[in-house]
Amino acid sequence: MPAPVVLVGIELLVTEIDAALVLLEGAFGLDVVERHNSTDPAGEIAVLDAGGVTITLLQAADHGPGYVLPRREPRVTQLVFGVPGDDAGAMRMAVGESGVPTLSLGDGGFYVPPTGGEGLFGFEIAAVLTSLSDVGTD
Repeated sequence: MPAPVVLVGIELLVTEIDAALVLLEGAFGLDVVERHNSTDPAGEIAVLDAGGVTITLLQAADHGPGYVLPRREPRVTQLVFGVPGDDAGAMRMAVGESGVPTLSLGDGGFYVPPTGGEGLFGFEIAAVLTSLSDVGTD
């Protein structure tokens, strides 16, 4: 059995990043560690440090450049989990054996695509798994 995973990040698709930052940065005092325009997907991204969890806010654009998300309504889009050491391969096997589809990230990590998450949670959400050493907590 692979080691238990740890939640290390959450991604939220928002209508207005600035409005979300009023609460998360302004009222809660979380640090914005990164903010930039993105082409994958097209839009603007803000990353906040929430202690042991990173919160990524994505304000998706309705046109390019880059990949334009077909669905841009606000929602939780990703849960990001870390696993100690080299247990990502064992975890992927365990997930696959349970009948849940996975796709490779190319760095040893993997994810359950949003359509797979929909079958599990009732709404589209991706579950990403990466090594804790990749997120600096191993």
